[in-house]
Amino acid sequence: MTAMQTPGMQRACRRYLESTPKSRQLSEEARTALSGGVSRAGMPFLLYPVFIDHARDQYVFDVDGRQLLDLSNGHSALPLGHAAPDVIAAMHAQIEKGLGYAIMEPNEVALARLIQQRVPSMERLRFTAAGSEATMFAIRGARAFTGRTLFARMEGSYHGMHDMMGCGPVFNLGQVQPGTDISMGLPRTLREQVIFLPFNDLEGCTKLIESHAHELAAVITEPMLGGGGAIPAEPGFLQGLRDVCTRCGVLLIFDEMITIGLAPGGGQELYGVSPDMTTSGKLLGGGMPMGVFGGRADIMSLFEAKDGPPKVFHTGTWNGHPLAMTAGIAQLKLLTPAHFAKLGELGRHLREGAQAVAARKHVTMQVTGLQQFSCFHYTSKPVRNYRDALTNDFDLAKRVAFSLLSQGFYMAGGRSNLSTATTHQDIERFLEALSVAFDEAA
Repeated sequence: MTAMQTPGMQRACRRYLESTPKSRQLSEEARTALSGGVSRAGMPFLLYPVFIDHARDQYVFDVDGRQLLDLSNGHSALPLGHAAPDVIAAMHAQIEKGLGYAIMEPNEVALARLIQQRVPSMERLRFTAAGSEATMFAIRGARAFTGRTLFARMEGSYHGMHDMMGCGPVFNLGQVQPGTDISMGLPRTLREQVIFLPFNDLEGCTKLIESHAHELAAVITEPMLGGGGAIPAEPGFLQGLRDVCTRCGVLLIFDEMITIGLAPGGGQELYGVSPDMTTSGKLLGGGMPMGVFGGRADIMSLFEAKDGPPKVFHTGTWNGHPLAMTAGIAQLKLLTPAHFAKLGELGRHLREGAQAVAARKHVTMQVTGLQQFSCFHYTSKPVRNYRDALTNDFDLAKRVAFSLLSQGFYMAGGRSNLSTATTHQDIERFLEALSVAFDEAA
């Protein structure tokens, strides 16, 4: 008997099939137009995806009329929850003025100034249409500034899907082991340009950085491995990276696509470490697609057209899209220190509660995370880095996520990104469903 044929999973499958007929029909139709019936990989749908009709506050509502508690919230882009009234009102006002100009407009400057105030290390910045573009241009800028070619990243990190970041494994596809690439179609020479570092191993990172210092342009890292399993940097690790990079003339880039939500000034404020460059997006766009990169003024001057074309050319039709700028401004103005404190309380409640449920159900699980970000790892091994995370029972994680989805709780795999719309009562209901999921997934 396979795992999906056990009585518990059969019960979850029946529940899902009976409650989502319209999603099933749409999934079948999607397969006739979309490759695989989806536009993104890595979603926790064992049978077929759930299709969302609309969303409000902490909930998404599917096409079958089900109300699902959303524990993902746009993969951290929506810390206020869905359709925050002030954000929607600001966007409505902008829509009346026009959808997109591909020319500079005032809100682009206003959002840039708000970001500068929160993240002072971003002395100058540029907007992009997506996070992948932000990391691509940050690496390109670092190479141009240093005159070096190699860059280093952490094993299991996620920095987008452009070629430079396509080599190496990604956590939520657990079958991809260190030393292999997530995708075919990448140039064979690409791996020669990247060095993989062991997260939370300062001694190991220092040796690798020092041994390649003469050809290493930059080290890029998330202050907390978000896509890598919500693994926080341990005390002293980021400062140690800062020190060795400074000593070796290597630029330090913080990818704060997710960790910008850890504090008003992101992970660099929380940890008290300033990078040379920063990439971000998600919540800064208020729920709209966008990215941003920036850093020291002397580095970013390479992107300026002064006495001729810029040394590093950067353009894009929808860079600084007015809807993203408008939504970002509205959301940032609402995100006060009190909101971040509430997110921290909710995250602690979820992590502590989930660990208690796992102990009561005799499920071996480690819970990692910071603030509103959490990840469940089904392993007995403490999770400090990607190789530890690979000991996760990924099949069990998928079954638990599916059971939760069938009960009306959306959690992207084993990861959650809570919003201030979430309540402690919501978390208690989730923990009750998690107990059922552990029984069904066993």
